Amino acid sequence: MPLVKAIEENFNFLVIEVEKQIEDTLKILKNNQSQQICEKIEARDDYIDSLKNIIENKAASFFLSTEKIDKKIITYIRALTIITSNLENIADYAVNIMSQTKFFTREYFLEDYNYKIFLKKISDSLSVLTKSVYQRDINIALDICKVEVELDRSYSEIIADIIKKLAAGKEAENLITTLFIFQYFERIGDSLLNIGEAIMSIMLGERIKIHQYEAISDTVTTPPEDHEYEIEPVAESRSGNIIRRVKETAFENPNWVIFKEGKALKIDKEKAGLELWSSIDPDIVPKIYGYEKKDDNAAIVIEFLKGRTLKDLVINNSKEYLSNVLKMFIKNVIYYWNKTMEIQQISPTYFKQINKRISDVYTVHPNFKSESSYIGDIEIMSLDKMINAASFLDLEIKVPFSVIVHGDFNLDNVIFNEEYKKFYYIDLQRARRADYVQDVSVFLVSNFRLPFFEKDIRSKINHVILSFYKAILEFAKSNNDSTFKARLTAGLIRSYITSTRFELNEDFAKLMYLKAIYLLENILNYKQENWEDFNLREEILIY
Repeated sequence: MPLVKAIEENFNFLVIEVEKQIEDTLKILKNNQSQQICEKIEARDDYIDSLKNIIENKAASFFLSTEKIDKKIITYIRALTIITSNLENIADYAVNIMSQTKFFTREYFLEDYNYKIFLKKISDSLSVLTKSVYQRDINIALDICKVEVELDRSYSEIIADIIKKLAAGKEAENLITTLFIFQYFERIGDSLLNIGEAIMSIMLGERIKIHQYEAISDTVTTPPEDHEYEIEPVAESRSGNIIRRVKETAFENPNWVIFKEGKALKIDKEKAGLELWSSIDPDIVPKIYGYEKKDDNAAIVIEFLKGRTLKDLVINNSKEYLSNVLKMFIKNVIYYWNKTMEIQQISPTYFKQINKRISDVYTVHPNFKSESSYIGDIEIMSLDKMINAASFLDLEIKVPFSVIVHGDFNLDNVIFNEEYKKFYYIDLQRARRADYVQDVSVFLVSNFRLPFFEKDIRSKINHVILSFYKAILEFAKSNNDSTFKARLTAGLIRSYITSTRFELNEDFAKLMYLKAIYLLENILNYKQENWEDFNLREEILIY
């Protein structure tokens, strides 16, 4: 592709010019403001800016002029533009370092600090940059990334030394100037890290940070050795965890696995949930293949399960097909409730859950937060006041039995394997023993909030909602769960309100908010003492 070759040619010139910039920075620091070299650095900086603009413009032209582009080429051009931007940053930092030298009041003051090792590490990284890009050498890319760690460590030592000397009150100007210079070295390290990770993305097919790559190496390959991976994004995660589908390409007929990395607290909960459900039935959840914990972060590698999510089935299949799958699904759900049921009275926590998430709701929809007001003697309560007024239900109504719940039982977290007619549960970080209505309310609202309003799709969604609700209502009756509707109302209030924080369509978010308000009013206006007679209108469940 001629345009790709043209981008590479400009890229080669850019790398050479930035290398020269670092070489001249070393000369400046040695000679303490050579006017001739300063002029060269400033002039070259303009050329580097121009090369960056040329590369970015050619990359944009490439994407606009080509209808069908191979994913690998897209990843490659995107990586080159990221590297280009960071190279330009490095050149700018070189100019900033040069500008600082004029503030020294004592010649060769910087010789007290080992700036030459900083520049050598930077220069060495730049000298192998194009080799790593064009030869797809991931080991060189990793070495470039690791320079950032080395520079950070040295920078921390220099900061400590400068602070100690500043406390003595001598040569403050020179010490502060030195601090600023090394701060720019540290920023160059950050740019090298970005460059190394961008080069890695060319080989891996996905932008990934070095600590995530190391976590993959530690958990996917045992023992760690030279290996190659193909990495694909799986889904967006609201938990903050990185989720990738990974395949080790060095083996013949390799299998995909799911790699998750994030804060140890969340990954540990995921692991505990998988182990809990595996103890019930090892075939309903993915197997754990690896687990690593380092400081506050952890990574887990689990089995990649073949199949389609219930969300996919609802949207893309016929109503008849969906009905058949739904019957199997309901049977499956009730089977595990019966299997894990324990007769014990526990308290639901739906309003407690709302209070934990309500601040996030107000961040996305500040108009939901209001003050209580009056129309004559009639109080119009704010949402906060209504939630607090209804929270007595968490204590007043007892659940007659507990089961092991999924905890986040939405359509994306259930996979159906059509070949084997099997269901699998994933994303189990909230799995625990609790009220089964927790899963019921989440499932119902996860259907309702699907952002599809076409008549045929919405008809299927409503069919799933009502079919599931009626089947679970029969389950409740057969198990003498007389407060099911009251607890489900509380669960729906929780799910409708908290779901709005993920919905930017104001009209749709307001609809869920108003449904929650309606249900709250039903609870607060219920005057009977017996919650067994509380009623829930089916219309509130559907769009």
